[in-house]
Amino acid sequence: MQSFHDGTLRSIGTEEKRAVLGLTTSDGKQFELRLDAVYSLQAEDFRQGNIISAVSIISGKQPEWVDLNDRLERLYPSPHEKAAKEHHDRHAEFLRGVLARIEAGEAAMVIVEPSYGCDLVAVCGTVELVSA
Repeated sequence: MQSFHDGTLRSIGTEEKRAVLGLTTSDGKQFELRLDAVYSLQAEDFRQGNIISAVSIISGKQPEWVDLNDRLERLYPSPHEKAAKEHHDRHAEFLRGVLARIEAGEAAMVIVEPSYGCDLVAVCGTVELVSA
């Protein structure tokens, strides 16, 4: 995949079950990262001039360098600590199911790690990178 290190995340657009991330490489080439069948997307600290450290698309295996459970927790927060055990059990089972779909290649996790600004994580069905 194209490297976006020191590039920028210039936009995030969402509609229904789709999201489009506007990305620019450090040498000015513009791309769209198109996410279809979006299950969940969470972005924080979006700013003018979001500088990207790395963009990762994870599907078909669980890489050693990233803790997917922490990312899933951001997307699907745990029930309140005082909630009944059955709610915690259902939540844990749900997260195992999402992780299993990612590891089986039936879904993808997209991670935009910032050097500055927006930190984004999403789970979707398919991902496509196109020149803008």
